[in-house]
Amino acid sequence: MTGKEEAAALAQAADVQKQALMGTAPEEEKSGETAENAPFEKGAAAGMSEAGDAPPAADEEPAALSDAAVLAHTASLWQYHPVPTDEPDAAPEYMKEERRLGTADFIAARVRGKKHKHDGTNCDDWFAAAETSGIAIVAVSDGAGSKRFSRVGARAASEAAVGAIYEQLRTLDAAGAEQRTAFALPTDDAAFVEACAKLSAVLHEGVLAARRAVLAAFYERCGRAAYTKLLGRDIALSDFAATLLVTVVVPVPECAELLVLSCQVGDGMTCAVNTHAPCGSAVKLMGKPDSGDFSGETDFLTSEAMTDVSNLQRRTLVTRGAYDLVLTMTDGVADDYFNAQELHRLYLDLMLNGVLPNVQDNEMFTRDDIEFLRSLPQPEAVPWVNDKETRVALHSAEHLCRALGTTQEALWQRAHVLSLAAADTSLKDVASRAERLKIWLDNYLTRGSFDDRTLALLSWGDAGHA
Repeated sequence: MTGKEEAAALAQAADVQKQALMGTAPEEEKSGETAENAPFEKGAAAGMSEAGDAPPAADEEPAALSDAAVLAHTASLWQYHPVPTDEPDAAPEYMKEERRLGTADFIAARVRGKKHKHDGTNCDDWFAAAETSGIAIVAVSDGAGSKRFSRVGARAASEAAVGAIYEQLRTLDAAGAEQRTAFALPTDDAAFVEACAKLSAVLHEGVLAARRAVLAAFYERCGRAAYTKLLGRDIALSDFAATLLVTVVVPVPECAELLVLSCQVGDGMTCAVNTHAPCGSAVKLMGKPDSGDFSGETDFLTSEAMTDVSNLQRRTLVTRGAYDLVLTMTDGVADDYFNAQELHRLYLDLMLNGVLPNVQDNEMFTRDDIEFLRSLPQPEAVPWVNDKETRVALHSAEHLCRALGTTQEALWQRAHVLSLAAADTSLKDVASRAERLKIWLDNYLTRGSFDDRTLALLSWGDAGHA
């Protein structure tokens, strides 16, 4: 790094400190219920490293700040203010769920972002899920951050979309025996294409129902004093603007595959993963965010264009393959794992922190596996935003690659043992995987990351798709 670059990095850190003293939120990173975080230890955890660099000797030039050093510094600057109690439709700080959906394990969590915690404002994300006849339905939604009541739109949209699709799958022939048989035919077979078209129509009706629910939520609150007082004006439909990602997953046991359909309005990301495939080719992206060069360019469900079925068709992707994991997330996570390559890293991070299923009891480990586990560095511990005296230690694939001088591909080849590394983290005594996911979402650090974070996953593990 050049001297100019070093000076720029130091100036950037100084500017962060200045912003903190002035009472504004730090901008280097994007992103309680204290009782739920009881497994965390107070103070610097024994045996856990702290991100940061030692001060230089007097006769040495100061070294450039690493990402870890900047993150360690800014982590201490964020402030915590609870969810406001004087606003209508207050959203809980945290939300999590863990249950079976057909043959899949469903795990999801939603956390209030650091910026909302710092400002004492509500979380804007929501998620919902259901299952019928073995078909899983998942929706995630992110309210527009600049809109005070977008959280209302996000909740109405995700719950209505899942409910509408659930009802149609129960009452229509989309889940019938003949239809399910067609899902196993070759993908270029006319019967397969027709069956997928019918299922896509059900998916689109779910999106349309979501939009109607947002409008209903708006109409219900029109003219109510609590809303006009808070805004200083009458509410508008745009105050309820939200994104929506809806995914339907159909197990196809005849060919040990999953049929995945996803429709996306706005930013965020959905993907299907074959965890047994080679790194670099395991992830299938199921859509692209609408946002362009500026975050304000994203489309929202409140747009009149979302009533056009042909528009929804262009936003829908269908794939069938030997997948065993489906992930869908709002932009608070998607922006940190922003393409197929980064989504491979997301899988590794979830494994390293014990969010995804543990290895099977009959898993055989080689001597190399044992030596690899012994070589892992201690996880990095950083202050928890809600309580600076609490430090949370988490593994990250990026840190492991730097510390071990290895690659993401090499870690992928060891994925079957990575979940054992969670024994060194603050999550070691947390039994619930949904709780682990919640804690991980609340505490992993990425520069420029301070938004609300929602991640929902469907995992079939080694149980197959029967």
